Amino acid sequence: MIARAVMAVAALSLAIPVAAERRGYSVTGFTRIQVHGPFVVRLTTGSGSTAYAEGDHRAINEISVQVMGNTLRVRRNLSTNWGGYPGERETQSAILYLTTHELEQATVIGTGDLEIDRMEGGRLLASLGGNGRLAIGEIEADHVALAVTGAGVMEVGGHAETGRVTVEGPGTVSASGLVIENLTVNLNGPGSIEVAAERQAEVTSVGNGVVTVLGDAACTDRSIGSGNVSCGGFLNRR
Repeated sequence: MIARAVMAVAALSLAIPVAAERRGYSVTGFTRIQVHGPFVVRLTTGSGSTAYAEGDHRAINEISVQVMGNTLRVRRNLSTNWGGYPGERETQSAILYLTTHELEQATVIGTGDLEIDRMEGGRLLASLGGNGRLAIGEIEADHVALAVTGAGVMEVGGHAETGRVTVEGPGTVSASGLVIENLTVNLNGPGSIEVAAERQAEVTSVGNGVVTVLGDAACTDRSIGSGNVSCGGFLNRR
């Protein structure tokens, strides 16, 4: 009877979810961010630099946050060696929340998921390598460069005077809410790009990808291959 009671209590304790932990990090000011690995990051601009994580204890233990110069780097904490029980790590989750005054560069490498509310400045850069996700709610810039290498997804809105959008591979840039007055698009592979242009757009597509340039910009299509290009009211199917 006692043994059964002990087993019942143990089973009940396993069934009860562990309360989420919150852990803060000491960070100095930064204007650039790099996310290396499968981390979920939410960044808000317009206030002082702060950092904290919420979620599973062991998932938080794997997060390393460091500022080097003006770049904040999110990486795996190499000091955590225990791998957990079989199948356990897949269910762990944590979210890293960051704030900073302004951001000029954002990079995701791997399977990370980075969301930024706003980026504003003269020259802005956002790059994604791997099959992760990078989302920017609003951009306001003189010049913006967006680049995806791999199978990742980038989502962007806002406005820029000039800009370049590049996809290498099967990745996606979903930016129908981003208006670039003078736009250059380069697509190499089976990926897809959707963005808006106001004045001029120059498109180069190699392969079987899909390029959609919204708006009434004057378009120059230098594409080769079997892909589709829609720009300035015309559709060029190959």
